[in-house]
Amino acid sequence: MRLGPEDEPQPDATLWREGDQVRIDAEGFFVGAAELVAEVAASTASIAMHRKKESYRRAGVQEYIVWLTVEGRFHWYRLRNGEYVELEADATGTIQSEVFPGLRMNVPRLLAGDRTVVLPAT
Repeated sequence: MRLGPEDEPQPDATLWREGDQVRIDAEGFFVGAAELVAEVAASTASIAMHRKKESYRRAGVQEYIVWLTVEGRFHWYRLRNGEYVELEADATGTIQSEVFPGLRMNVPRLLAGDRTVVLPAT
């Protein structure tokens, strides 16, 4: 993903709407800010929570998700007035995307290792 001339983070996952903020260049890079970026961070937690978060904020990524696996924490941020604000979970522990209606995560179940919140049951 190319966010600027010297800013090419490699997110773990992205969601975007074609034609909104992102285009794909001749080299196959995403150029511009996806609507949502997700990072799963273990040894790179500091990078994800600081340098990458700041890069995504500057570029205009609307939602930024970080799962800090070693620390057992999950953060979902929404860009408001140029700054990231952390979204709060509801009474069930679920956080819902404001950009992609229907996209949600039950954080306590995720942190407990319940794969059904991430993968369909088999």
